[in-house]
Amino acid sequence: MSQTSTWLEIRELAEALFCSVKSVYIYRDKNLFKAGTHYYSVGEGKQRGKHIYNLELCRKALLERTAKDTRLNETYDEREIRKIIDRKVGKKDLGYRK
Repeated sequence: MSQTSTWLEIRELAEALFCSVKSVYIYRDKNLFKAGTHYYSVGEGKQRGKHIYNLELCRKALLERTAKDTRLNETYDEREIRKIIDRKVGKKDLGYRK
């Protein structure tokens, strides 16, 4: 059984992702949405082409970026920091020596 994909124009995509059209342009410019994977272009010549986006792949890219950003922004309290340091370097005395 093959899975069908939902292909949308930019306004429909923005609505489905609960973001603005400008955000979609930013994601594309930052290469989060990649040509040939997340979207394809139609139209040739002097007229600017239209982009058609895959909703499922764009949503997956945003979910992966969110997960990555969350891991990078983890915070720890002082006790957790001490545990991590102790685990990495052992319980050596790292205090200031005169």
